[in-house]
Amino acid sequence: MDPQSPHLLYFSRLDGHVGRTDTRAPNTVDIFQLSEKKIGGFSLNPSCPHFIATASLDRTMRIWDLRKLSGRKGAQLPALCGEHESRLSVSHAAFNSAGQVATASYDDTIKIHSFEGMSGWSPGRDLTQKEMAPSAVIRHNNQTGRWVTILRAQWQLHPSDNVQRFCIGNMNRFVDIYTSKGEQLAQLGGEGITAVPAVAQFHPTNDWVAAGTASGKLCLWM
Repeated sequence: MDPQSPHLLYFSRLDGHVGRTDTRAPNTVDIFQLSEKKIGGFSLNPSCPHFIATASLDRTMRIWDLRKLSGRKGAQLPALCGEHESRLSVSHAAFNSAGQVATASYDDTIKIHSFEGMSGWSPGRDLTQKEMAPSAVIRHNNQTGRWVTILRAQWQLHPSDNVQRFCIGNMNRFVDIYTSKGEQLAQLGGEGITAVPAVAQFHPTNDWVAAGTASGKLCLWM
């Protein structure tokens, strides 16, 4: 969902397409082919929702600008600002309001990419390899296997102390909390957790974390 226009809904497909539809006109759908392979996760910049970050089975994290479209009608593409390639597939890319993107990939890393001043970027700005390089790399076991939901970093939307932080499930039945600099703030657990809390989410403003497991449990830390 577009954080500034809640009637705009975005979705991805298994064939590398991302779509956009307006709930006020449900028969109107824009489809963009942003990868030749599956896009496992994507997100919009909360402050500048015309920027979208995609993570794909083709091992890339890409930044797109929806303000600048090219191509014929029905086959248009947003401008590709830049891409970063990992050693193995990238399963998710999460934007925060400060213009930072956290990715989780099957090379057992969490990468944080920092993009400054995005609100002042001209449409379709071309980023250099240096600008696309991660500002922090965290070693993290992301081998979920067949039965565990893919691990995804999720930022706190409005941190009260302005410290950008995210949570992500841990294969050892914890939830890890990191800052945008890659520093670990906490590791949340409990005796009653018998499965991996793979799906974790921060409260938008309070330092509360909820996580769900495949065994049907909802875990809450306050």
